[in-house]
Amino acid sequence: MAENGAMPRLTGARDGMPEGAVRAQRVVSTVSRLELARFLRHSPGATRQEIADGSGLTYETVRKEIAHLVQLGYVSIDGQGRNERFTFDGKRYSRDLGQLFGYVGE
Repeated sequence: MAENGAMPRLTGARDGMPEGAVRAQRVVSTVSRLELARFLRHSPGATRQEIADGSGLTYETVRKEIAHLVQLGYVSIDGQGRNERFTFDGKRYSRDLGQLFGYVGE
């Protein structure tokens, strides 16, 4: 988050592309982010190790991609250190996918 508590402005988007569409596109742009999002949709509150074990992704990939999904606002963290548990915000993602589909359909 930005210092003022707001989500940072996403860069690299085409003019007129809604921010939600940009966020959703960043998830679907990599297979590992899609797999991570899919896993967390079915296993909310999982740890990094549980995600790695259950998704087939390496621990390092999970660590890196979780950071991206947190930055995008799709994953929340509960706990600290090795006790961190992650939950995917499917409602927000669905809403943003709607913006992406709307943008593509324009």
